[in-house]
Amino acid sequence: MAQTGLGLVVGTVFYMSPEQALNREVDSRSDLFSLGIVLYESLAGRLPFEGDTQTAIVDRLVHHEPTPLSRLNYEVPARLEDTIRKLLQKEPGAREPRPTRTSTRCEKTRRSLACCGAPLPSAERRRQAAWYP
Repeated sequence: MAQTGLGLVVGTVFYMSPEQALNREVDSRSDLFSLGIVLYESLAGRLPFEGDTQTAIVDRLVHHEPTPLSRLNYEVPARLEDTIRKLLQKEPGAREPRPTRTSTRCEKTRRSLACCGAPLPSAERRRQAAWYP
């Protein structure tokens, strides 16, 4: 969606927040939603909201929840999945209000995984995911 002008949406539809796709006011929480999409995609090997057309993608983005990461990649730690789920909340008010809080949450998750010896999902597992038959 690379149109410009009053009332038109600009951006890559796969990585838009619901409020951006609906041409509503956006703030840093919209960027956090997009970060959630990138993290989901990197761990699942597929996008959380897919469709054959831009309209279908926007419909899924606005009205549907993504498949839980743990169903697509069993190596994703629950705490990391929870962080990403919070980033992908449909309503901006349900997401962290500031990027620094998300950064702190991600760092705490990383530290807890390192100290418990819990492995992060392997590159091999990501290669086995949806888009790599």
